[in-house]
Amino acid sequence: MALTITQQISESIQKNKRHLVVFRATNGQGTPMGSKDSIASALALAQFLKLHGASVDIVSENFSAPKQLSYLANIDSIKPTLPATQQCVITADLSDNGMNKLQYSLEEDILKIYLTPKVGTINPNTIKATTSSYSYDRIWVVDTQDLASLGTVYTKNTQLFHDVPTIVIDHHAGNENFGTINLVNPTAASTATVVFDLCKEIASQEIDSVMATALLTGIIAKTKSFKTSSLHPHALAAASELMNLGAKRDTIVDHLFRQRPLSTLKLWGAALSNLQHDTKHNIVVAPITKQAFITAGAHESELPEVIDELIARGRKVRSLVKL
Repeated sequence: MALTITQQISESIQKNKRHLVVFRATNGQGTPMGSKDSIASALALAQFLKLHGASVDIVSENFSAPKQLSYLANIDSIKPTLPATQQCVITADLSDNGMNKLQYSLEEDILKIYLTPKVGTINPNTIKATTSSYSYDRIWVVDTQDLASLGTVYTKNTQLFHDVPTIVIDHHAGNENFGTINLVNPTAASTATVVFDLCKEIASQEIDSVMATALLTGIIAKTKSFKTSSLHPHALAAASELMNLGAKRDTIVDHLFRQRPLSTLKLWGAALSNLQHDTKHNIVVAPITKQAFITAGAHESELPEVIDELIARGRKVRSLVKL
C-alpha cells in the first residue's frame, strides 16, 4: 500500500539526518521577498528536525534578520549564503615513488599543489580528482513557489538540487510542485499552518513553545492578525492550539503590530498625506517621492509595513510608487 505524503516525509526524517532548509531570496532586509511566514515556518521546521536528532542549516539568499522578528529563537542562525556542500578529493598513487614534500600556493584564486616524490617522478596519470558526498541528504523548500525564487542558492548549486531529494512545503496555489515530495495546501492560510499540521500528525508531543511561537508568528503575520479575506477557520483553530502549546501571542502581536520605527511612521504619514482616491474604480493610490524617504530616514524595505497599514484600514492599494 502506497504511503501518504505525511508518511513519506516522516520516513525521510527518520532515515536522513543532514538537512538543508531554504526559502525564497530576500532583499537583504529579511523582507519583502522572504516573508515573515517564510522565516517563521523555516525556523519551526528546523527546530522539529533537530528534535529528531538532525543537523540543520537554514539558508536564504541575502538574509538579514528583521528587527520585528528578533524575539524568534535561533533567527540569527539563518545564513545569507549556502555553505560548501562538497569537498574536492585529490588522490595520488605514490606507491612507486613515495612522497618527500607536499606544498601548495594560491595565486589569484588559482590553487597549485606541489608533490615532491622521494625518488624519480610522479606519473600525472596516477593523480585523480573526485568530489565527496554532499553535506546534506535532504533539502526542504519552504513557502517558495519555484526554484528560481531561491536566487543564487539554486542557480549556483543546480546539481545539488538535482541530486538531493527535495521536500516542498507551501500554501501558494501557484506552486510548481517541483519537489521529490510536495506538501502544498492552497486552502491553508499560511505555510506555517501547513508545517503545524505536518508536525502535529508526525509527533504532536514534540511541538514545544519555541516551535509554537514561530508557527503562530507565521499565521498572525500572514493573516494580518486574522484580518485577511482569505482567513480560514482552520487557521483560528491552529492558532488556539499553538497558544495552548505555549506560543507567546502577546509578544508576537507587540513586535509585529505595536512597535514601529519612527522612520516607518513618517513614511506612513507621507503616504496618507498624498492619498489619491479614484472614486470611479474605488482605488487609492499613494505616491511617495524620493524626498519623502530622505526626510523620513526610511529604507525601501519599510514599504511593506506602510502597505500593510493601509490595507488594514480597508484601503485598496493599486500602487505605492517611489518616484
